[in-house]
Amino acid sequence: MKVRKAIIPAAGLGTRLFPVTKVVKKEFFPIVDKSGVVKPVIQLNVEEALNAGIEEIAIIIQPDDELLFKSYFGELPGALAERYEKDELNKKLASDLKEMGKHITYIPQVKPEGFGHAVYCAKEWANGDPVLLMLGDHLFRSNLEINCSKQLIDVYEKYGATVSGVARTPASQLRYFGTVTGEWVNGFNEVFIVKQLFEKPSVEYAREHLRMPGLPDDTYFCFFGMHVFSNAIFDMLEFQITHNIREKGEFQLTSAQERLRQQEPNYYGLEVNGERFDIGVPSEFKKTIANFA
Repeated sequence: MKVRKAIIPAAGLGTRLFPVTKVVKKEFFPIVDKSGVVKPVIQLNVEEALNAGIEEIAIIIQPDDELLFKSYFGELPGALAERYEKDELNKKLASDLKEMGKHITYIPQVKPEGFGHAVYCAKEWANGDPVLLMLGDHLFRSNLEINCSKQLIDVYEKYGATVSGVARTPASQLRYFGTVTGEWVNGFNEVFIVKQLFEKPSVEYAREHLRMPGLPDDTYFCFFGMHVFSNAIFDMLEFQITHNIREKGEFQLTSAQERLRQQEPNYYGLEVNGERFDIGVPSEFKKTIANFA
């Protein structure tokens, strides 16, 4: 089945970036892209999805943020419109934003019940279709002609099953990421069948249970920040919500992924040929500013 829809959760509070997130949502932090244009994180992610062939995008937002997002991906106010009409580059950039807005639906997460709950808010909108999920506080840069999202979409459409992007990650960073291991498809390829998922494991646990054949010592496959899910992910999340299955008080995505892995014939991992940039913590945001462009 063709992947036409993408979800970008953007309802987090940005507590790790306080106090600046009192006035600027992290999804609107400015980044210089490779063309030298300053864009907010959310725009770069929308562009990533659209450039992969996505037709519809759901952005999960806090209830009070809809006007902010709509105003950004909408018409310029009169005075600004008149000013930018005289500058061809800015006129083009403004037109591009308006065009992007035509593809976006805003879905409120009424209560901050966790990342899994944020994804579940898009169940009705997804309407039975597979979805590309992209973390709203990550950016992605491909090493190939096709972007990172398209790499995942191609694997999903080839195998017809859920696929999570992964990246090689040193043991020192395992506390930040979900970690996976599995069995390679056709030898040491980029694609493997996931056999275990574990959210933010200890180094000791990873060394015993999460080693992946072919990777150097103390190097692991951790989530890249994007997945293509079959629509069954919403059933897994609904089970957790209905039965009030929480972790640290919230409904999490990783446990729903593990349930999905157990119930579907195959759940794939793809070593994405590219880089992820996490802007959700100060040290990584600093690296992103220096290296993304």
